[in-house]
Amino acid sequence: MSTLNTGNISGDPSFNTTGAVKLPVGSTGQRPGSPREGDLRYNNSISQLEIYANGLWHAIGGVLSPFTATFYSLFSSPNRTAPTSVGSYYNSSPLSGNVSLSGGKQAWSVPSSGWYRFNAYGAQGGTNQYYQGGGGARIQGDFFLEQGEVINVLCGSAGVGPTYEDCDCGGGGGTYVVKASGNNVSDILLIAAGGGGASNGGFNSQGCGNRTQNTTTGACGKDGSASVNGLDGRAGRGGTGGYAGDRALSGSNRGNPGGGFYGGGFSYSQNPTWSETRAGQSYMDGSLGGTANQSDSFGGFGGGGGGHGNCFISGGGGGGYNGGGCEVQYSSYHGGQGGGSINNGVNKVGQSGVNYNGNAAQVGNQGYCEVTKISGG
Repeated sequence: MSTLNTGNISGDPSFNTTGAVKLPVGSTGQRPGSPREGDLRYNNSISQLEIYANGLWHAIGGVLSPFTATFYSLFSSPNRTAPTSVGSYYNSSPLSGNVSLSGGKQAWSVPSSGWYRFNAYGAQGGTNQYYQGGGGARIQGDFFLEQGEVINVLCGSAGVGPTYEDCDCGGGGGTYVVKASGNNVSDILLIAAGGGGASNGGFNSQGCGNRTQNTTTGACGKDGSASVNGLDGRAGRGGTGGYAGDRALSGSNRGNPGGGFYGGGFSYSQNPTWSETRAGQSYMDGSLGGTANQSDSFGGFGGGGGGHGNCFISGGGGGGYNGGGCEVQYSSYHGGQGGGSINNGVNKVGQSGVNYNGNAAQVGNQGYCEVTKISGG
């Protein structure tokens, strides 16, 4: 085979063959240092042909690398602590061999540059024998990611409550999708909030964060942006600015709020009345679920606040960008408040409380996150 390293071909050459013309192939990082107008190549980072024109490289076609996968909580049943092994969850998935685990965060290396759609669901708050915890929020957004960029995905676990009676349950954990290289709001892709834990009959929080609709369920995870999160508490206030929810300010009998994105404040703090119970932990602190005075009433991994476990105390708040707050003891509507979500993508979609199992005395739905490549570079 002859080769032509340099030189010009004049005229209008024709290729009388049923074969193919071999174009230069390389990654985005291997583009020519001094490209010329009209240069044509195949970019294997984005799986598309590209041409250099008007001072820029432009994708002009090709085959989109198919990619769709789902991240799971990695728990077979709810848990308040971080998973320690990926196990066999992704053995037959496109994620196989491309997910590592550290502190419950699933580090995923982007396989090729392009636009990706993340569709994340927060976990449901804990349920008891008669009442359901609030559903987790659904948050969807599109993001342009570069090949090799590392994204951390933390899928929240459901809160838990005593199934033998109608007593206080833990909040659901949030599902977090955050760039591994940073710890600021700008590094967040999106966070889908967890739902609040249910409480005793007649003493439950608002459904789906609606202040005017008092129901017998826990409050659902909120779908709003940072500026409108955490507004659906009664005496217990939702977190703001990425922090954990507040405890009610009246009296000494306070609930356990959910954790937010940032540490500090109420992140994993002890309850002032019941030292064995704790608030949910923030994402930056590790996202542990809060503890309860009974082993079956903890908050889910992802910052769910611990439910007290006894009756008439408080359901735990949901984890999220902002943690959900809690109501005081013996007050009306003291189920846990849902957490708050955030979405820094484009083509945003948000729904409160859709990750929901409506059957009382059954485990609530776990958090998860779907990812799909929707276009090349």
